[in-house]
Amino acid sequence: PHLAFVDPRRNDDMPGMVGSARRLVALFRARGVGAEKIIISIPATEDGVSAAKALEAEGIHTNLILVAGLMHAAVCAQAGATAISIAVGPLLQFHERKRKTDYHEFKPEAHPGIEVIQATLEYFKLHEIRTRLVGRDFRQLAELSALPGFDAVCLSKEQLLEAARYLVDLDRTGPPQHQASMRARQAQHPSRLLEQLDAFMQLLSGAARRTLAAQLYPALGRMELQMAGIELAVREEVVWQLAVKTTDLAGLYDALRGTPPSSPKKLKKTRRTGDCEAAASESLPA
Repeated sequence: PHLAFVDPRRNDDMPGMVGSARRLVALFRARGVGAEKIIISIPATEDGVSAAKALEAEGIHTNLILVAGLMHAAVCAQAGATAISIAVGPLLQFHERKRKTDYHEFKPEAHPGIEVIQATLEYFKLHEIRTRLVGRDFRQLAELSALPGFDAVCLSKEQLLEAARYLVDLDRTGPPQHQASMRARQAQHPSRLLEQLDAFMQLLSGAARRTLAAQLYPALGRMELQMAGIELAVREEVVWQLAVKTTDLAGLYDALRGTPPSSPKKLKKTRRTGDCEAAASESLPA
């Protein structure tokens, strides 16, 4: 599939995200890519989940990202999202900081973050939920081996090379921890959180809200900064391209040499640096 992202700065603007997703799909379709091969990634905020529900009703596939816990995942799936993505490394790190433990020797059976993710995987398996679960941002392959229930995973280039040298078990039938299995069976299904889709966070437990806030908002802040940088780079490139197409030869020559256009003093100075540069300067139109 082709993955595209809505502008993360619109994470609290449901109509804006829906409009952006429609435009992205239209651009892909104009280039011959069918809607069934396009997935639009959307931050799993309250507005993001509402946007995903509206888009899925139109036949546009969505991937809700930055999902931070079992009930958060449950409401995303109940909204009809094609996929949801869990940032494994940051979620485990949150629980490590919460317990003030580094877990230098990685032991899945002792890690509270692994239990939370296993409970989510088991919940989806138990209730045969069709939404696909995607794991990403793994810090090490041991974390991947401890979470065999994902439908898909995103790995860095270095992790792919490492995985090619070792056998990584991705069998979805692997048994979860007892505590994770019990948590999955006790969780409400279907979730009543969807009854207040635009305010479901208020219905989460205090612990779930703290986990969600710690995962969602810092990541959104980083994404917004990255998007601003991309926007600036595109703007500068557009300005440059327009300048190239509208500047006379003298101005273009100056620009390529890093000197301001229409700077006669700079042109005069080049006469002292060598005959070739002097000749080139003299040949330019006034």
